[in-house]
Amino acid sequence: MGFFRNLFRPRQLPAATLVEAIEHLQMAILAKLTANYSSRFPPSEALALADCVLTHTILIDPLGDDAKQYYQGHRQFVCDEAAQLSANADVAEAFSYLFAALTIHIAIQTRDPLSELAAQLSNRATELSIYIPSTYDICGTGDAATCIAAISSFAGNYTRDFRDGPTRT
Repeated sequence: MGFFRNLFRPRQLPAATLVEAIEHLQMAILAKLTANYSSRFPPSEALALADCVLTHTILIDPLGDDAKQYYQGHRQFVCDEAAQLSANADVAEAFSYLFAALTIHIAIQTRDPLSELAAQLSNRATELSIYIPSTYDICGTGDAATCIAAISSFAGNYTRDFRDGPTRT
């Protein structure tokens, strides 16, 4: 059924595809971080910490009142956990793709690839030792539409891998 739905579904514009990929990456990263933190913290605290680490990393405010309160009370701990993301095999590559996607999205929105927000995002990635791949790294070309399709494919696979769990052999 999915094949035919995808075959006859109208194609999305690259910008819409990019927004969807960003959302998928954020949700899957949040879920993976929450699962990782659940081994050390109660579920509600693990979710709040995961939310704060994700949002701190990508320079947005925590989502929800619980996460906002958690961030206010544990700001340094959140920063310390964010500093360890590049060594976390479950999320490091996904964060790289998320940063690339956000950078492209900012460039589309501002029509300025060197905007202040893009620079701030780049600085945060550097601060956290998260590599932001170029379009050439992602898809072998400088074509933004091809790169967006590759990011979307990665996001779909990353989300599916988490949802389906590890494969058993």
